[in-house]
Amino acid sequence: MRNADSVLQSIVDECNEDYVGLWSVIREVRATLTDESSVVEATLALVKRLLLEGDVVAGQFHFNEFQPWEIPVEEIMARIKGEWAALGQEPTGGDVVWFTKGKAERGRG
Repeated sequence: MRNADSVLQSIVDECNEDYVGLWSVIREVRATLTDESSVVEATLALVKRLLLEGDVVAGQFHFNEFQPWEIPVEEIMARIKGEWAALGQEPTGGDVVWFTKGKAERGRG
């Protein structure tokens, strides 16, 4: 079983290559858990950590262009929680939010 730090690094690495949907983060988190009931909480905690550390930027696509959510982390987390809950199911496809490399990573080649 992988630990949270290895999952975090895996997501950061993936974001450095491509856009990553929330469903992908959920899949990574699920692989570390023994208790299925904590998937939502563990996923949200990991996303918050990624955002606070500046490793990723959250946003959504609008007309095929990524639009970062330029709001405070707490507002991003509230939006993710609300939209996830409103789905009434686990996010799939382009549901809720996408992530890409953080601003600190953008200048690196």
